[in-house]
Amino acid sequence: PFWGKTNKMVKRMGERVREHIKAQGAKAVAIEDANKDAGTFYWAEHDPLGKAAKHVPQVTVEKAGQARTATITVPHGMDWSGGSKHVIDALFVRDQTGKLIHFREFNEEDTAQPSSSFTVPKDVTAVTAYEHCNLHGLWKSALVPLPDAELR
Repeated sequence: PFWGKTNKMVKRMGERVREHIKAQGAKAVAIEDANKDAGTFYWAEHDPLGKAAKHVPQVTVEKAGQARTATITVPHGMDWSGGSKHVIDALFVRDQTGKLIHFREFNEEDTAQPSSSFTVPKDVTAVTAYEHCNLHGLWKSALVPLPDAELR
């Protein structure tokens, strides 16, 4: 009974997040705000649902010359089928100051494990990755220091 109520509550929060996104236009901010308001902001050490292994975004960074490329992956399946839809619908990244530096939204064409790569701006010294699961809310990585970051 408890988990049934919890699953219904999480689904309602997901609907609330999507409505908030449509209304605001600033998608990453809307996802964060709606989840903070609903109390569904999770990370590895705060995992009341026991879902961290498949939801906490993983960050890798490769350096080629002066350019750094970050790749965000989430070890989560993408099931877009009918009423049982269970997907990661967005990934985004903030720098050490909280500035949004990357955002990717997923749709029905995205069936592989969620992943997104981007060139890291030169002044970025660390990143935090976020993902939103339509059933289990917003999850974030730890703050990840970047190699050879240029300090101002």
